[in-house]
Amino acid sequence: MSSDDSILIYDTTLRDGTQGLGLSFSSLDKLRVAEKLDEFGVDYIEGGWPGSNPKDVDFFAEAKKMSWKNAKIAAFGSTRRADKKVESDPQIKTLLEAETPVITFFGKTWKLHVTEVLRTTIEENHSMIRDTASYLKSEGREVIYDAEHFFDGFKDDEDHAISTLKAAEEGGADVIVLCDTNGGTMPHEIHEMSQQVMEAVNIPIGIHTHDDTGVGVANAISAVNAGAIHVQGTINGYGERTGNCNLTSLIPNLSLKMNKEVNADIFYDIMENTCQNKPDNDIKDIIDSIYHGQWLIYGSRKNGENSKYKLTQSFQWNNNELTPLDTDLQSNMSLIKNNSVYNTNPNVEYTELGEEYLKIKNLNSNNNIVPELD
Repeated sequence: MSSDDSILIYDTTLRDGTQGLGLSFSSLDKLRVAEKLDEFGVDYIEGGWPGSNPKDVDFFAEAKKMSWKNAKIAAFGSTRRADKKVESDPQIKTLLEAETPVITFFGKTWKLHVTEVLRTTIEENHSMIRDTASYLKSEGREVIYDAEHFFDGFKDDEDHAISTLKAAEEGGADVIVLCDTNGGTMPHEIHEMSQQVMEAVNIPIGIHTHDDTGVGVANAISAVNAGAIHVQGTINGYGERTGNCNLTSLIPNLSLKMNKEVNADIFYDIMENTCQNKPDNDIKDIIDSIYHGQWLIYGSRKNGENSKYKLTQSFQWNNNELTPLDTDLQSNMSLIKNNSVYNTNPNVEYTELGEEYLKIKNLNSNNNIVPELD
């Protein structure tokens, strides 16, 4: 995407999401979820931390054999260790061995963590961030730097927090992601601090939020309003403690409320439910066409299973094309009932549209039918 209003969606359900209580995936589960996320249209799928456990090892081994239509697979890790050369750091080696096009690594932003957790110097921490970004770029990877606890670190020492971001920029990172790791920052703070970062660095900014105070989505939106073009989160907000930014809420807000361009298809779930039992190709072609034309048809299969197709605008099916209708509701209903969609395939039995199948709740000024879903 090249538009100024484009937002890149980075899904971390398979890594950060699995830290949620009771959520666990086998390596096969992770592959299946990744395939669905790719179909959905997210831009990045973070598969896990290579070498951290057998599931992630298996996932990356299989993922590199697969073709991905929309998403880039990302491996996740950390900076090199203190006082260790980046090229000989075993954790950095496992990141490269995953053979993903994207590597995301995190580093320390909060001075407290540098001195008390890493027990190293400010200068060495800068070198760890810079060296890791530079080395991964030299190996041909797209590099995303996650600034862990950025907002806490910024509140503690603005100059120090910004200096760690500049180290990543100097190393050649493609994106710097500001992380509200403990989920305690308020939306207005996110906006103000993100704007200050935008003025301090010259590469794209992203946002990674948690929902401990119930504002994970609001914080992500605040960062986007400040200029962030990359948003990290999980499906349904899964994640440790109270969870991460909920992409299921965020993506429609970005697309429908803020008119941002996202690759993810906000109607994907409805279409997926429709096609659980795949119809024959000719019916699927019609379903796809109608789906992109945005109608809603209720039908029933001969085996008794319900099928629901998403449609929100009036179209007529003529000569293998969908033509928008400007007629009134009654005319639209009549045309739909009599068109050829219902008789295309003998394996699918469509009933006539009636109140028992399509309950009209509202007809807006554009003659759109708004159905009452079961």
